[in-house]
Amino acid sequence: MKTILFFSLLISVAYSEVVQKYVDELGRPIEKHVASYVTKGADDVLYQITYDADILGGNSITLLDDFTGIDKVLCDANDIDMTIEFHSTPEAYALYDKIKDEGYEKYFISLKYNCSDLKTETFVNIKQVLSAKFINQNTILIRTGPGSYERLFRYAKVRADPIPDSEGLEKRLCLGINSNQGCTAANSQLKLYQDNYIDVTCTNCFIGVSAAIFFEFEFYMTSFTYFKSGLKGIYAKAGLVVNMVAKGAASRSLEKTFMAAAGVAFQFAIGPVPFVVSYRVPVRIVGEAKLQAKAFARVGGSATWNLGDAYVEWRHNTGWRKGGSSPSLSWGYELNGDVTARGKATLSIIPTVEISVGVLVPMISVGLTLVPSIIANIEGNLKKRELCSNLSYRIAEEIYSSICMIFHLYT
Repeated sequence: MKTILFFSLLISVAYSEVVQKYVDELGRPIEKHVASYVTKGADDVLYQITYDADILGGNSITLLDDFTGIDKVLCDANDIDMTIEFHSTPEAYALYDKIKDEGYEKYFISLKYNCSDLKTETFVNIKQVLSAKFINQNTILIRTGPGSYERLFRYAKVRADPIPDSEGLEKRLCLGINSNQGCTAANSQLKLYQDNYIDVTCTNCFIGVSAAIFFEFEFYMTSFTYFKSGLKGIYAKAGLVVNMVAKGAASRSLEKTFMAAAGVAFQFAIGPVPFVVSYRVPVRIVGEAKLQAKAFARVGGSATWNLGDAYVEWRHNTGWRKGGSSPSLSWGYELNGDVTARGKATLSIIPTVEISVGVLVPMISVGLTLVPSIIANIEGNLKKRELCSNLSYRIAEEIYSSICMIFHLYT
């Protein structure tokens, strides 16, 4: 049994990993690793990791995070020279003994230590060791070059699949934008626009996307031969309800950009090599609010839809292929306001779910963009004391529903 611990996010248990050693035609020491294990990621989602991989062996790969006594890590402006200061000489020598030149390629890998100014989220830092020397008894200067997963593997076949629960459904990661923890309701109101003429507030603006991530890939001698990656069981819930208060005739365009949700979905390792599967959800709200006279109107709706699966697949001899299933949608609506209100409201909340596997420059990346929109034409009739709105709800450019609502308002 092999136990791997990545910070507090991930606990992985590998069962009966098989390791065989050989030397390839280039004279490099190679280790064949075959294993299958379960890892836990964000939102307690479980994934089955299965792999068969031939990896550089011997002292070719060093996981820097395994070494104790590191006090400080500094890099030069070009991210080439890395200076590592230890608490003691024996701790410094333990690293030096592993990475010193022995006539073949050496690499170090780290999740904790890197000097890139581009780091905004967890990623795997892979560097080739060009040279290493002591500059004092506790400090090593390492000259590095760029590294990549393709340089570490001779061959790899890898799968990551979400594990179904007792009911046979995969537990899904919740990616919420202005949503509560369960991705089911808005976390707060959003002020979209305000000036001396019109005030526009989104009283129920959110989108929650939950999905299970899966992928598999194969590559041989630095080249991909196959990969497939995507999302299973995509379920989304969105709210788009806007309050418009105007002191007179007013029309305004709306646009608001959210801070993108981002994080680590899960981490895993193939032998000594760690991988990070991360996500980002940048999102924009765009639309228009228009009232033709002094009035108040609240209009909008909420939608729930099941998008099924969505994936991309590439094979070296056939090229790209996209796949997925047809969505099903249900939605509700809301309308209130002055019977004198006349105008129009349009609103779209546009998230893009991005899943990446790999280092700072991902080896695999897949995205899903949703464009749920609501369009409402508001017509008040003072004589009939009615407020009517023709609403349509869209996902991308496809109209899923259209309804006219008549409310009898008593004042």
